[in-house]
Amino acid sequence: MIYDLILVGSGFASIFFAHKALDTGQVNRILILERGRFHDWEWQARTRQNSLPDDHYSQLMTASGRPGKTWIFNVGVGGGANCWWANPMRFHPNDFRVRSLYGVGVDWPLSYDDLEIYYAEAEAIMEVSGDDESGSLFPRSSPYPQPRHRFSSFARMLKDRYPDQ
Repeated sequence: MIYDLILVGSGFASIFFAHKALDTGQVNRILILERGRFHDWEWQARTRQNSLPDDHYSQLMTASGRPGKTWIFNVGVGGGANCWWANPMRFHPNDFRVRSLYGVGVDWPLSYDDLEIYYAEAEAIMEVSGDDESGSLFPRSSPYPQPRHRFSSFARMLKDRYPDQ
């Protein structure tokens, strides 16, 4: 069988590639290879797990020549989408220039502005909700696709104390 696109893993990153590829009209057959098991929502709710304990793997990650850091991730159909907090965060504009601003780490070779349109596109696909007034912290090229959720009492106190943040 011939495929137009083969993706490894069925997490968010792969699904966004599949979405973009299908939008081109040039891709008809996509194969997604997944090493994890499928556990339906009923199983996850009943067992209060995303995957079986032996399905959790750790991998040592190395960053900037520092000692390894244990990174736990979910192995299963849907990857990290099975266990995310439904909170798609953007990096802050300053996160791309930590060396220049704070003298630590390494500056990225691109900026927040280079990625902002892609943040907005992903948020539109995911129908993210948010507070359009947060644009001073995270500049936006478009409003959030969905209105923000009602503030909790604690969030309301923070908003009242720090209205621009």
